[in-house]
Amino acid sequence: MLTQKQIDQYHRDGHIGVENVLSPEEVDELRKVTDDFVEKSRGISECDEVFDLEPGHSAEDPKLRRLKSPIEVHDVYRRTLIHPNILKIVS
Repeated sequence: MLTQKQIDQYHRDGHIGVENVLSPEEVDELRKVTDDFVEKSRGISECDEVFDLEPGHSAEDPKLRRLKSPIEVHDVYRRTLIHPNILKIVS
């Protein structure tokens, strides 16, 4: 999936961007699920086993830094982790 130029860039810079790894539908599903978690975070005021909140987080202004174990809280994240195109890139 990666070209030699991309591999060389990765070795030089330590990162690359790869377009069209996931279908638009897969990206939309990830966005929807992530948006749903942001909405759920409105109901908590402190970090917990699922949510890592940024300072200043509130119900009115949710600031979700990350989901602590995304592959354990929703199947869409697990499926993305093992997506064939993702595995081709990281291998």
